[in-house]
Amino acid sequence: MAVRVKTRRYIGMIAVSVAALALLAWGASPYWLSVLNVIGLYTVVAVGLSLLMGYAGQVSLGHAGFYGMGAYVAAVLSTRLGWNGWLTLPAAVLLTMAVAWVVGRPAVRLREHYLAMATLGLGMVFHIVMVEWEAVTGGSSGIVGIPALAVGPWTVEGERAWLILTWGAAAMALAMAYSLVTSPIGRALRAIAGSEAAAEALGIPASRYKLAVFVLSAGFAGLAGALYAFYVTFVSPSSFGVMMSIQFVMMVVVGGGHRLWGAPAGAATLVLLGEGVKAYLPALLPGAGGEVQLVFYGLLLIAILLLKPDGVLTGWATWRRKRSGEHARAA
Repeated sequence: MAVRVKTRRYIGMIAVSVAALALLAWGASPYWLSVLNVIGLYTVVAVGLSLLMGYAGQVSLGHAGFYGMGAYVAAVLSTRLGWNGWLTLPAAVLLTMAVAWVVGRPAVRLREHYLAMATLGLGMVFHIVMVEWEAVTGGSSGIVGIPALAVGPWTVEGERAWLILTWGAAAMALAMAYSLVTSPIGRALRAIAGSEAAAEALGIPASRYKLAVFVLSAGFAGLAGALYAFYVTFVSPSSFGVMMSIQFVMMVVVGGGHRLWGAPAGAATLVLLGEGVKAYLPALLPGAGGEVQLVFYGLLLIAILLLKPDGVLTGWATWRRKRSGEHARAA
């Protein structure tokens, strides 16, 4: 009963936070609204990856492949088969989860860095398919002219409308993830992350749980990818390479994988950091090209990881614990 009450409070807090974000951002410029939309899309992916990394203790370096798969499924179904965009969203999620289940069955049996290497290989294979399967994916040129999401006369157009949609998806992902981690399944995942052998000794089917959370996290990535396709109305393989997979992992690490709120925090940190480097570094270092910006961006990330190895929310969590302790002593 207490867990249900706590879950309702958490979901309510998510809803209030997203509503407050929408209200605060309503008067923002189109540029900042677009930045917030990108953060919202990345948050959906990072929430699923947090479940896999932070709670199940597994590392995936191939989630950009699932992200791209969701985008391409939505793009192909809407442009070449004439599907309504809203129908392509569940199709993209289900197909991505089905592929994740097929490739994940042998992959999740691997442990430690071997699983990371296997998922890295999967991500590279997905990227090669996007480039080489020209008849379906358009090859390196990608797919253009993706129609807008629409139901009758109502169409999702403009940054403000997308702000509601992207952060609505992020709120849904956070709520689903919280319900999972506070359930017996969440406790089993923590046991697997602590010691897979000990978890199996207690009767927990580790491979089954690892496969389930792997498939779920891929489904989140597929949903984010499908929304991305309709948001930018164009997809190409260059958006879903290995570096994007590494960025997703960095979002979880920077935010703190063992906290669900670390997903939006990590996504916001990396996106804002990248935008800041592109906007201000050329003024500080005239003539700084993309390579210099990338190096500077990497150095800033290293600094964040050294200063906050447990995530950027560590200070906030420590403050809350201290405050709770002070209240307890006062009582």
